[in-house]
Amino acid sequence: MQLKAGRTGLGGPSDFGTAHGVEDDGEKWGGDRVMRAIRDLGASDVLVVVSRWYGGELLGPVRFDHIENAAKAALKHHMDKEMPGIAVGRLCEKCDGHWYVEADSPLCDSYVRPAEIVRICDECNFGAYGGKCIICGYPGVSDAYYCTECVLMERDRDGCPKAANLGQSRLDAIFQKKRQAPAYVT
Repeated sequence: MQLKAGRTGLGGPSDFGTAHGVEDDGEKWGGDRVMRAIRDLGASDVLVVVSRWYGGELLGPVRFDHIENAAKAALKHHMDKEMPGIAVGRLCEKCDGHWYVEADSPLCDSYVRPAEIVRICDECNFGAYGGKCIICGYPGVSDAYYCTECVLMERDRDGCPKAANLGQSRLDAIFQKKRQAPAYVT
């Protein structure tokens, strides 16, 4: 949304309009297909970049379907984030003070300097999932907090942390089981 020329913004929604543009770098209708994906999904305040390269085979007009599908997939991934609800995230004894906000982030020192309580979406707190650790799924014993650094970096606004950590924690659990499995010597 942007303010229309000569308007103050005090006149309500009619003072604003949308701005959009495309750069398709020689893919004559590629940018239009990306704009169609944005319009179809009702996205706003987004920048969508779809990149393709020549792999030795001419795709013909179907390449535009691929461009549009790639844009839609990226937008759906962005727009389908579960927003945190009112339920408080919990941590088990093992994970308390030792959890990652993102796979590549350092350990969060929320155990030492708690700043903001972790809120999770209603789906992650429903039924048998209620009260479980947001990292490993064991019974939770304490409330989860974001540390000061995470709050300053606005990681507390990235959506439900349980949904974000789900894939990584399942992988970690698989590797943990493999490490603990007894070694068989023949």
